[in-house]
Amino acid sequence: MTKDSLPGLLFPVLTVALLAAGQVSAKYGASLKAAGSGGLLYLLISYGCYMLRGITWAGTLRRMPVSRAYPLLAAGYPLILILSFAIFREELNAVKAVGAAFITLGVILAGASSDE
Repeated sequence: MTKDSLPGLLFPVLTVALLAAGQVSAKYGASLKAAGSGGLLYLLISYGCYMLRGITWAGTLRRMPVSRAYPLLAAGYPLILILSFAIFREELNAVKAVGAAFITLGVILAGASSDE
C-alpha cells in the first residue's frame, strides 16, 4: 500500500466517521432518555457504531503502522466538535476552535513524520 493511496485511507476515515456517529447517537439517545422520551434506539445505534468501528480499526491496523494510524483517531475530536455545535447547538468558541486547529495540525505533523 502506498502511503497516500485512497483504499489505504478508507478504513481510517470510516473509523473516525463511526466514532463521531457513535458519539452523536449516544448524546442524542441520552438526551431523549433524560427527557423521558425513550432514546434506547439511538443508544443501540451508538453501540452498533462502536462495534463496526472496532472492525474498521482492525482493518486500519492491517494496512498501516499503529504509529501512523493512531493519530488519525484524533481527527474525530474536531469532527465531533463541529457536529455537536451543528446538531445540539453546543458552544463553539474561539478557544475550542483554536484547540481543534492545533489537534488537526498535530495529526498532520504526526502522520507526515511517521516512517513506513
